[in-house]
Amino acid sequence: MALAELATPARVGKYLAQTVTDLETVDDDSLQQACDDANAVVLDHLMRPSLTGLSEEVQAAVVFVATKVAARIYRNPSEFTGESFGEASHTYVDPRILTGDERAQLRRARSARVVRGPIQTLGSTNA
Repeated sequence: MALAELATPARVGKYLAQTVTDLETVDDDSLQQACDDANAVVLDHLMRPSLTGLSEEVQAAVVFVATKVAARIYRNPSEFTGESFGEASHTYVDPRILTGDERAQLRRARSARVVRGPIQTLGSTNA
């Protein structure tokens, strides 16, 4: 069974359920846009148009990364980088930039090249 899709609103919703107490407040259109953005970021990093040709294990890792990125984008759509409250401050990473761990998880998928057709070699002909 091949995983056809990367991040989907349903997958991200389940992932967000760990941190969002009221999933009824989730905006479906914004969540779909976050999924689309995350899928584009991940596929661009892989330099692949789809997951076709990857093993199921590698596809599962790619889907997991895309889901994490989509959740990050949904939570921080304006790419907010920091905030301060008195003496306390928080710094955030741009949600569209893959972390080192995510790039490491995608390494196997990125190294699997798509063969776009038969390789033809031209040999010398001696008559």
